[in-house]
Amino acid sequence: KKKLEKIRNQIHDAIDSRVYFGISGSFKMISQFKKNYDNCMVALDWLDNLQRKDCVVDYSTLDLGILLGSIKKDRIKKFKEVVLKDISDEDYNIYKDLIKIYATNNQSITKCAEDLFVHKNTVQYRLNKLRDITGLDPRNVEDFIRLYLAFILN
Repeated sequence: KKKLEKIRNQIHDAIDSRVYFGISGSFKMISQFKKNYDNCMVALDWLDNLQRKDCVVDYSTLDLGILLGSIKKDRIKKFKEVVLKDISDEDYNIYKDLIKIYATNNQSITKCAEDLFVHKNTVQYRLNKLRDITGLDPRNVEDFIRLYLAFILN
């Protein structure tokens, strides 16, 4: 991983381009290549969905990514349509950022407000508005999971 990070930095410095690496398990037979390649692509897709700053991701360290990466695209699309259908295009990024940061901060409104550089009442207001729009309450664990998955899969 450290070698790949070094290579990534050299490429970035040379051509000012971002490079990402997906790592899968090792294999001894060429017949295993496709499976391992697909695992690398799942890892990269998962990294992209979470919008992390990492440049190297190992398939074997994924958790939700392994499961969610195996769901058919048409089913993901339908799920997102059901959960996010009433969110306007102009509000989408506001709620996406809110839910991701809310998750990162273990649903702490105070920490979420700090990371978003807003007052905690603004976070409360946005959570309430998201509940009103979608019918899903981000403070309820099951509803939060639905919202979180819909946003990270989008």
